[in-house]
Amino acid sequence: MRIRLISLILTPMAVVVVLLSLPLANSLRNAYTREVFLNRLNDTARFAALAQQADATGQLSGIRSELHRYHQLYGIDAFVIADDRSVRLAEADHRLPGDGTSRARISIALGGRRSEPPTAGWPWSNKPMLVAEPIERGGDVVGAMITVSPTTRMRQRILASWSVIAAGGLAALIACYFVADRLARWALRPIAVLDAATNDVATGKLDARVAFEQGPPELRRLGASFNVMADNVQTSVEQQRAFVADASHQLRNPLSALLLRLDDLALRVPDGLTEDAGRALDEGKHLVGILERLLELARAEHAGGNAGRCELPELVRQRLQTWQPIAETRHISMNLRAPDVPPAWADESATAGALDVVIDNALKFSPDGSTIEVLLDHDDQRVWVSVEDSGPGLTSEDLARVGRRFWRSAGQQNVAGFGLGLSIARALLERAGGALEFRSPPGHGLEVRVVLRREGSADAW
Repeated sequence: MRIRLISLILTPMAVVVVLLSLPLANSLRNAYTREVFLNRLNDTARFAALAQQADATGQLSGIRSELHRYHQLYGIDAFVIADDRSVRLAEADHRLPGDGTSRARISIALGGRRSEPPTAGWPWSNKPMLVAEPIERGGDVVGAMITVSPTTRMRQRILASWSVIAAGGLAALIACYFVADRLARWALRPIAVLDAATNDVATGKLDARVAFEQGPPELRRLGASFNVMADNVQTSVEQQRAFVADASHQLRNPLSALLLRLDDLALRVPDGLTEDAGRALDEGKHLVGILERLLELARAEHAGGNAGRCELPELVRQRLQTWQPIAETRHISMNLRAPDVPPAWADESATAGALDVVIDNALKFSPDGSTIEVLLDHDDQRVWVSVEDSGPGLTSEDLARVGRRFWRSAGQQNVAGFGLGLSIARALLERAGGALEFRSPPGHGLEVRVVLRREGSADAW
């Protein structure tokens, strides 16, 4: 955003510099061209007067020596031509230019008029400057004095002046850039502070606030509004946490007492009600399980993340060893492929909890004697653990819903559980910027990926 703001400020500045530089450059080009033309016109007029005197006396040797010295000093060719355009006197073997502009100027001089200023020269045009002055005798034009001047020095002066103008314009733009940069930073500093505070609140640091001392008044007012909003959010979350804590204490004890009474009643009910008493006891235990999982989910969602360097292969081996006895009771093999992967940036305890949920889920839905494949892999931004079971898998419609609270697929309603495990795993991973991904490989089974940020990678991927 800072670059866009600088561009908005700098663009009109650049337009102003260009609009001022172009007329100045053109004015200098015209001035240098006119200066050279006036100098050549004066020289040509003087030589025309000398040629007129030499023509009257018939002695051209004097003007010849003048033209020779003039050529040696300035490198300018000079010609004396008759009214029939024949060259009467020339310096060395040089010839008159034959282009249309030169012929027109010679015709004007033979018509009795002096040369007019030429069009301004360009630095890249090496066309010489031709100046013609009529030579008269008794009021009649008997010839013309021609000078043909190289324009190298004039073009160098134009180019040098244009370079100075360009350097000045560039310096002005650089100065404008620094001014625009400081202005943009001053205007955007409150936004950067607000962005950092918003990110803190989004990642669980609810006590983050902004203190605007600089910047536009509109952004300072926005900062004050943000602080009020953050106060309200923090109050709401704290109330919610207090409610969860109160609910855990208020419901757990009555439920435990209810289970004890149901268990006692099950021993004393008549024979015909034994089955109903057993069902009531099972429902009470199921209710206690739901409560425990809900409290666990609430704690996972509201606990702050503690991300750090995490050696994922070692952590995965520890969790697999923990679940190995349960796998052995059902003759399920858990194969680990752990190539060298870089360290992850994650909350180790939260990642361990998520892995427990995913491994438990894989064991729960895998048939006896099957195999669970566990693979570690990575790319430039991520490190992940892929757990693939041999269960029935999920349809494409079920994949879009898996991980929601209390959701169970239609073919797995008889499997023990509450439909909260994957929701808890997802909440644990999101504390440190991780994610949970699901895929149903061709054939059978479900692949669940525990995806974590790679250490040193960007915050988002």
